[in-house]
Amino acid sequence: MTNKKVVLVTGASSGFGQLVAHKLAGVGYCVFGTSRKQHPASHGLEMLTLDLTF
Repeated sequence: MTNKKVVLVTGASSGFGQLVAHKLAGVGYCVFGTSRKQHPASHGLEMLTLDLTF
């Protein structure tokens, strides 16, 4: 078990969300980012596709 903090960043595929996600991953957080389209994981950032349809 780890004491690593986990964070979810919405809109992590570009812009401010991407900047925040990479900064948090860079200081040791376990980061899960979301986007509407599929994106590859990178540099400690796990990307999840978020389906916004109802």
